[in-house]
Amino acid sequence: MFNKCFSFAGVYVANTYSIRRHLWRDLSSFTDPWFILDDFNVVLSIDECKGGVDSFLDWINNNDLTNMSFSSPCYTWSNGRRELQRIDRKLDRAL
Repeated sequence: MFNKCFSFAGVYVANTYSIRRHLWRDLSSFTDPWFILDDFNVVLSIDECKGGVDSFLDWINNNDLTNMSFSSPCYTWSNGRRELQRIDRKLDRAL
């Protein structure tokens, strides 16, 4: 069948920008094919949130990763507030 090896990483990324960037740098040292799954605490585009976008997309592109699509709710996190104070974001993904 398939004779390919790859690394798998399940991560929970801090919601602090500087800590997130440090982890991204460490993960960039992988050289073999890999699959990452979990809560990155950041969105890829304005379409994935109501209320900031980070440089996460640059990191994904620089490391030749692919954002895997899935058929779940558009947003995976909410601050739990109502109406104008509500923030919804897609933070969970597979790369």
